[in-house]
Amino acid sequence: MTIIGEAVAHLPAEITDAHPEIAWPQIRGFRNILVHQYFGVDVDTVRDVIESHLPALETALRAHVTE
Repeated sequence: MTIIGEAVAHLPAEITDAHPEIAWPQIRGFRNILVHQYFGVDVDTVRDVIESHLPALETALRAHVTE
């Protein structure tokens, strides 16, 4: 999760602008919470983010991957 948050911070605007349905600032913010609030991280929240939000992020980013 921390790597995803860091990577999102470096995505070009053409990708983030193309997907306004993705909560880009919240992804970056979640990364900061995970990194800096070691013992304050709620495992159920992390699980919810992974199960509920990562699939949409994956779909959005795969649209920009060329093979």
